[in-house]
Amino acid sequence: RGGLDLLVATDAFLASCLLSPFPYLLSHPEKMGVLSMAGKGVWWIFFSYIAFSSVLFAYRICTQYLFGDFEKWDETLPRLNKLWFPAFGMYVHWIGGFLILVVGLVQLFAITRSWDMRVHRVLGTIYITGCFMASLGGNLFIYTSGGCVGGLNMDIAFSIAGWTMFILAAMTLYHARKGNRTAHRNWAIRLWGQGIASLMYRVWYAVAALVGYETNSFQDFHRPVDEFFDWWFFVPNLVVCEVVVYFITAQEKHESELQEALLEQPEEEEEAREE
Repeated sequence: RGGLDLLVATDAFLASCLLSPFPYLLSHPEKMGVLSMAGKGVWWIFFSYIAFSSVLFAYRICTQYLFGDFEKWDETLPRLNKLWFPAFGMYVHWIGGFLILVVGLVQLFAITRSWDMRVHRVLGTIYITGCFMASLGGNLFIYTSGGCVGGLNMDIAFSIAGWTMFILAAMTLYHARKGNRTAHRNWAIRLWGQGIASLMYRVWYAVAALVGYETNSFQDFHRPVDEFFDWWFFVPNLVVCEVVVYFITAQEKHESELQEALLEQPEEEEEAREE
């Protein structure tokens, strides 16, 4: 068991360092093994950064787009205010993104369930609604606006990212309705990782700017690094979340088998005494 604890703990620590979602292990520190202190420390640093960035990003969505000047939308990127479907799609996408950023900060933590399951369900409904809106709105913009500023590569990557979020949200909702808590939790972890993908897209550009990589014009989005970022902002999240789900499931399976073995031991001892 110690070996498996170490693997789970190592995964927690590395995943936290890779800026990946870890609310479940944070809520269950006993599953983080010998690196619990390090893993929790890195996670809290990451969470604080994500929380701060999410608030700033949500504020920007509200002030610049949702309640901003519609005529100035395209000052950031072209065709954002193109009538009618592209602009409508982006407006829906931003509303969904705002809900994801705000609700996603707390929804996967056990504290929302300890308050009242009704709170968790209401927040979950809002969060999943935001995911559906962000997915459908973003894809509506891609398909009706003439494409993203980064060309075909960005169109394909962003569309896949959007439909991936839609599928993850649907599976999370499905298992919640069925009452399958384990499957619901696993899909929710994957969805949370995808939910912060748009934020991570901006994080990676911020990191690149620190080493002198600048984006000064729309044509810059066609550079190799930019085309790499079109995929990098969400694929690693999915991979690490899958690893997290694997180790959590393995840990729980191991604990279940151990518990069954402990329950069977008295029966075997009783049979031995009878013989």
